[in-house]
Amino acid sequence: MYVPMHKIPNLALGKVANRSVIRVFFPRLYKRFESPRIPQLDLELIYNRCLRPAVQRLMPNQTTHWPPSYNTLLQISRDQRGHFHLRSFDIPAYLLPRFAEMYLRSVQELRPYFRDAYFGHELRGWKAATVHNLEEDADGGDRRQGGQPYERLNALDDLTHVLDMPSINPDQWLVDVGLEFGKHGHVVTWRRNGHAELGRYLLPDHDDPAAAMERSRKYYVDYHMHLKDIAGFRWTPGRNSDVIKYVQAYTTEKAISYQLHDGIFRPRKPSELLSDKQTERLLDDLNKQATIIFNCTGNGDVWRGQPQDACARLEVRVPLNHAQDVLTGMPRHVIDDTMVQIPARTWW
Repeated sequence: MYVPMHKIPNLALGKVANRSVIRVFFPRLYKRFESPRIPQLDLELIYNRCLRPAVQRLMPNQTTHWPPSYNTLLQISRDQRGHFHLRSFDIPAYLLPRFAEMYLRSVQELRPYFRDAYFGHELRGWKAATVHNLEEDADGGDRRQGGQPYERLNALDDLTHVLDMPSINPDQWLVDVGLEFGKHGHVVTWRRNGHAELGRYLLPDHDDPAAAMERSRKYYVDYHMHLKDIAGFRWTPGRNSDVIKYVQAYTTEKAISYQLHDGIFRPRKPSELLSDKQTERLLDDLNKQATIIFNCTGNGDVWRGQPQDACARLEVRVPLNHAQDVLTGMPRHVIDDTMVQIPARTWW
């Protein structure tokens, strides 16, 4: 049975630098409770009987910096409004192997449904940090190493430099590889009727990838502004591909309105029209949205009259050992059949 990792109950244990999160996954907790969240009582047990004792054994002096219990940690981490302000504690690199073994062993012995727990490593926020030219060397030439552009190899090295590569199985690590197409003064986006061609490009050995996409329950079409002819998509190929685990095609103009929090572009409920106060707040948010869109047209007071461009972006999620094999180039006819360029001022 295939289960997406984000649906397996897990907790964030620590960070490496600023962009790598170490998580502990508990597969036996999958669907054990109504919510994928780990119950508070179990989190308390893990801190009190596994995490802090491991620190106490390996770094006795440092234990004095750790709160004596999970409940104490919660109490001193909340402000007057109940918001958390979490602190961090360091573990020296030379102690990490012993700490990891001790922690995981004690967790698995704590409860039957904690057995088979494992570490997962999540590297996020590297999209801009590994931007590279598909065809060029890092110094602007066209020199290649092993059939691959040198700059492409450098980008992968930048991503994996925090990993001890000889110690990992790259087939068990997944990485998102992206390809962007842009033109100055334009919004480049995806044609709805070009999805089938993208499927054939991504799965050239499949008998009928277009039909596989359309039949799939995990193929979702994302229309732009209710325009039926312009749409990106998300797709989990599943057994249709041994390499590609996930695909998404979207337009970077969503950066203007995409919010991880409940901001001014959040979905609205009809109940917001039932009171004068909420209606006033809604109208105020609409004015703010209009100002943002107006600035994107290039008619505002910013960007010296230049409209906001946007790119068509194609991303695939593949095992790390296939990162150099995918999206190495796109034939011109695929570009012509799958994308459309619209003057940015007209788009906005």
